[in-house]
Amino acid sequence: MQVRTLATAGVPLADIGPLLDTDAAGFADALTGVERQLTERIEELTARRDTLRRLADGDRALLPERAVALLERMSGLGFCTVP
Repeated sequence: MQVRTLATAGVPLADIGPLLDTDAAGFADALTGVERQLTERIEELTARRDTLRRLADGDRALLPERAVALLERMSGLGFCTVP
């Protein structure tokens, strides 16, 4: 039951055996580390999702600065730069 609970919580299977053999302080430290890793992963995935949303919205901030400048010049000359 402990192994399943820890695995479901995000503890890598390779870490569960040693984790169950450690003292209370080591167990708490390990869980803090797992939580930190999960938080980092969540932040990474959130940033990826935000990038995808900006791409879907046509956000020019994702383009190189030179490309944005060119599009702005074209728009100023009367060209339509929206697909």
